[in-house]
Amino acid sequence: MIPESAFPFVQRYWPVFDEASKKHGPDGKLLLSMAWVLSALDPKAEHSGARGLMGMSPATAEEVARKLKLASWDLFDPPTAVQLGAAYLAANLDRFLTVSVSLAAYYAGPGAVAKAGNQVPLLRPVERFVRDVTATWGWVRANLPDVLSRPIDTEPTHWLVVAPPDNWQSPIKVPSTVVPAMAEVANRLGLTFHRDDVLRKLYVGLPRRTSEPAVAGGQLILPIPGATKANNGAYESDSGIDIMVPVGTPVVAAASGTIIYSESNGLHTPWNRPPDTPGCVLIALDRPFEYKRKKHPFIWMAHLSWLRYNVPDGSSGRHVEQGELLGRTGRGRNVPHLHFGVVADREQTEWVHPFQLAAYFGWMGGGSR
Repeated sequence: MIPESAFPFVQRYWPVFDEASKKHGPDGKLLLSMAWVLSALDPKAEHSGARGLMGMSPATAEEVARKLKLASWDLFDPPTAVQLGAAYLAANLDRFLTVSVSLAAYYAGPGAVAKAGNQVPLLRPVERFVRDVTATWGWVRANLPDVLSRPIDTEPTHWLVVAPPDNWQSPIKVPSTVVPAMAEVANRLGLTFHRDDVLRKLYVGLPRRTSEPAVAGGQLILPIPGATKANNGAYESDSGIDIMVPVGTPVVAAASGTIIYSESNGLHTPWNRPPDTPGCVLIALDRPFEYKRKKHPFIWMAHLSWLRYNVPDGSSGRHVEQGELLGRTGRGRNVPHLHFGVVADREQTEWVHPFQLAAYFGWMGGGSR
């Protein structure tokens, strides 16, 4: 029931569940099983208002913490979350006596169980939760000694980089050695970067801002090579990444090269349409980037509201150094952002992930700071 990839987290958190069991009464293996179903053992999990390892709402946690006389509590802190969850389950066990009904009360609330005649409510999510926890509990009781006796797992050799939704057909596989650098680049680019240690995936995307207007087809995202409009549903793929930044954010050269052209009328961006900001820049890299035996010698940036250099197409160009100011950001699809791509040709028929360029140069300024 619990995959082998999650065994290190079972080993890490088992002492916490065991201690909570000794303090509050419920079986530690049952608490572990609940945590797996509720959060996949992710202490930072959030879903529909529930938080932490034990999937508790802040309101419920506050009520339990008051009864335990805790001066402070944090659902993202594993020992605290498990202690609150164990105490809440214990209270339900005292009231409803059986494990299945108590699990239902933990998930749906004691009021829903009382309304159902002190039985598991005939609600599919509640029934599924009780069923899944019960099945996992049986597996944990049979296999926990073996899991705990295994050598502590080490860092995986590779991770998969994906973007929401989690159904991309061609995720990027990267070695663990580059993960810290990727996290740093993501931070500089203003992207979200989340490690799922259980599934061995890195989720890269844009921060969601409820004050920002939505774009057609969903939201601005970080596309992944291989994802197209046909296979990623409402999320429209692009030839680079869209970096969510306010209008007027300075844009700098991510690497040294020659501006092939830059213009404010958007002739080379036929997909631009009002109220898009049409400024764009194409840079030929001094050091062309080669990926899978194919050169990607250009950096393409679009939706600029102001350009420092106006370089007509067909001119001799203008050389710029890494970090040199090129312009300021504008809007695309009426959403403030900068489009940034590393492309193989002027038509942008092929592109690579900017993280790969960052690793190639050792460090990339990012296109926007």
